[in-house]
Amino acid sequence: MKKTLTSIEDLLAGLNEPQKEAVTFISGPLLILAGAGSGKTRVITHRVAYLIASGEAPEGILGLTFTNKAAQEMKNRVAHLIGYKWHNPPFLSTFHSFGLWVMRRFANMLGYTPDFSVYDDSDQVALVKQILKEMGIEDRRFSPRPILATMSKLRMAQGDPGELKGEGKWMDVVNLIYARYREFLRQNNAMDFDDLILYPLRLLEEEPVRKFLQGRFHHIMVDEYQDTNPPQYQIVSIMARKHRNLCVVGDDDQSIYSWRGADVRNVFLFERDFPEAKVVKLEENYRSTQIILDAAWHVIRENTLRKEKRLFTANPQGERITLYVATDEKNEARYVVSKIKEMSKVRPLSHFAVFYRTNAQSRPLEEALSKEGIPYQVVGGLRFYDRKEIKDIIAYLRLVENPNDTLAFRRVINTPKRGLGERTVERVLHFCEQEGLPLWEGLKRAEVPSAQRARLLSFVSLLEELQAASKEMPLSRFVDHLMGATGYIQALEAEGTIEAEARMENLRELVNVAVEYDHVENGLREFIDRASLTTSQDERKEGLRVTLMTLHSAKGLEFPVVFMVGMEEGFLPHALSMESLASLEEERRLCYVGFTRAKDLLFLTYAKKRLYYGSHRTFPPSRFLRSIPQRLVKREGKTPDTTPFTQEEWRVGEPVFHPAFGPGRVKALEGSGTTLKLRVRFDRVGEKLLLARLARLKKG
Repeated sequence: MKKTLTSIEDLLAGLNEPQKEAVTFISGPLLILAGAGSGKTRVITHRVAYLIASGEAPEGILGLTFTNKAAQEMKNRVAHLIGYKWHNPPFLSTFHSFGLWVMRRFANMLGYTPDFSVYDDSDQVALVKQILKEMGIEDRRFSPRPILATMSKLRMAQGDPGELKGEGKWMDVVNLIYARYREFLRQNNAMDFDDLILYPLRLLEEEPVRKFLQGRFHHIMVDEYQDTNPPQYQIVSIMARKHRNLCVVGDDDQSIYSWRGADVRNVFLFERDFPEAKVVKLEENYRSTQIILDAAWHVIRENTLRKEKRLFTANPQGERITLYVATDEKNEARYVVSKIKEMSKVRPLSHFAVFYRTNAQSRPLEEALSKEGIPYQVVGGLRFYDRKEIKDIIAYLRLVENPNDTLAFRRVINTPKRGLGERTVERVLHFCEQEGLPLWEGLKRAEVPSAQRARLLSFVSLLEELQAASKEMPLSRFVDHLMGATGYIQALEAEGTIEAEARMENLRELVNVAVEYDHVENGLREFIDRASLTTSQDERKEGLRVTLMTLHSAKGLEFPVVFMVGMEEGFLPHALSMESLASLEEERRLCYVGFTRAKDLLFLTYAKKRLYYGSHRTFPPSRFLRSIPQRLVKREGKTPDTTPFTQEEWRVGEPVFHPAFGPGRVKALEGSGTTLKLRVRFDRVGEKLLLARLARLKKG
């Protein structure tokens, strides 16, 4: 193909001034603080193209990101900008793909051969299962996923030690498993995903590897920099020490993945490690209205760990944010669906997205949408009744209702583990078929080894106890009782992972559903039928549905109309995130991410009361609502709302007037929201500290 290199003038055309500055600064360290919707990907790809157009060798450019999709998009855009294909292209990839590339070249230095295998998630789970079996560990607390999560978290925090630091029986057992896990990988010439980060970091301590990588890559760029963990940052900072051409692009206000190991402090460490770094802020937003951006800024500015930036746009001011105060979660869902139905007369369904903090919150929305016949998709997760934990408990309920339900039996007989494997199950079912017995009789009479027989009879006894309890308790109490009696909840509690907590929240929501059948004749049967009927939904073409997703899944996306539900203390911010300032600030960033996904319209809702684990509870409005100035919000609905909003926006240095103290000037702001205080120096009476919402101050 003929080389038709795009001119530098063409590359810079259409970029705003800060974007041009970020693209053309190619000598020395650069921190690009790219606000939401500010054209981050455009800047990155134009910068790669600009380097090549300026004479840099493409193979000397390294660009790192976090997903294969993002890496491929970078490659495609750069190729389009340059206008030709090259023999030695820039290295644009994920961190893990780069680590794999390094290890294929230098694996022998760590005792591996270059043809090593890489174990994916399912391989790792299978390996830990095998180790648990070898060690004879049957304690339900020690299941593969929480063990792997613990090992990964500690390895990323501690490097790659021989023993993971931690105390207690849990860590003692994890370290035994870890030692065998590492030994197995070595014996099988295999690595896991964490090795693809930690081993290259270790190799960078060796001069030959360090010299090779520093010599090969003259320019290094990192996308989504706020999502890097400490080892990833160490890799790029070591590689950049020679040429010091390290460009990192990110937004500390959108750092929401600490549970994956991301460390927002890396944004602040960059200037410590590269004190000569240039900082460019991309603050012009091309996505949202100014009102949405103003509301988002008022929320995020209360974080202490952030670089100040305030987004602006040439887009219209837009409509005020709508706040709806619902009586309960059903009323909240009906309101959202009614607004979607109303607006869908002039907008396609693909324009609408509903965000929530946890997957469990999707259930009332799903049912309200289904009732109105509005198709929807759940992004980043399964629909409520399709989730494993929900299907497991429904299977138990089916078995209580019909003891001869073979499919339900197969699903729950070893969930949680009871030492009854597939071979025993097949033996029981074969016995039933041969003898012409229903499942319930066959379970009592099956010819199996004595240990398995005792376990089968224990299971039969459990089911008989549950059948009796189902006739004596309201359904919601019975569902709660069943989850404890079967050991299901205890097994999740023992895992102690974020995923397990999410599953427990889903099960609490299932109890909430059961409340509706507490006084219904044949309530158990109707409840099971409801679950069965709601799992099927007509397949629709992509784009012709409403999108439901958690706030974490929403990052990187945008929608013309966004609904954020559950704006209450305990939901957003989440109850588990109120224990530390760092966690609370991440929740505020999560709220900010939600706001800045909206292009045209933003709706916020909260409920006066909400079903929580079978009983109605009240939750205060989210503190994040209190950060939004009242002028940016309009209310809908008949329910009286006492949500306090920030009444006025104040700035240090601006002139003010007080009816008693006269003219003055704002010297400092202390606190925020309803507790915001203004330190004002008055011309006549000197300095006063005033509570903003009660101060009777006027601007000017």
